[in-house]
Amino acid sequence: MSMSSPLVELSVGRESPERFNAAAAVSESKPPHLQKVENGSRKQATALDHRIESLMILAEVTLQEVKLLKEQPAVEESVDLDLQTQVRRFEAELIRSALHRTGGCQRRAARLLGVKVTTLNSKIKRYRIPANSVRVLTDQNA
Repeated sequence: MSMSSPLVELSVGRESPERFNAAAAVSESKPPHLQKVENGSRKQATALDHRIESLMILAEVTLQEVKLLKEQPAVEESVDLDLQTQVRRFEAELIRSALHRTGGCQRRAARLLGVKVTTLNSKIKRYRIPANSVRVLTDQNA
């Protein structure tokens, strides 16, 4: 075997720059079926990022609720044990948190919460969430 054979170059560890560039070019020109797999992986990663962000918001709101519970009097002393009232309070705080996290953008907040924009908008009105924490996304800033 001569010193210029690929086997000797690899075993000695002296790869030529031309050989390395050729290998990089081969790896960049992938077949279409592999490119589709990579595109699908990116979409899955984006969806996963949205789910993770939603879970982070939920965890943040849950921690806030735990802090509020610590500050509240004991259960025997508490008069407000109505489930619907507590659920509404929790939901309103979750919406506020999502709006804060998205800079007040209802469309992005709705996506984070996994609801339609119209549903989020009606809940904002129902819970009287202040307009200064809500930014409506128009066609100009879409």
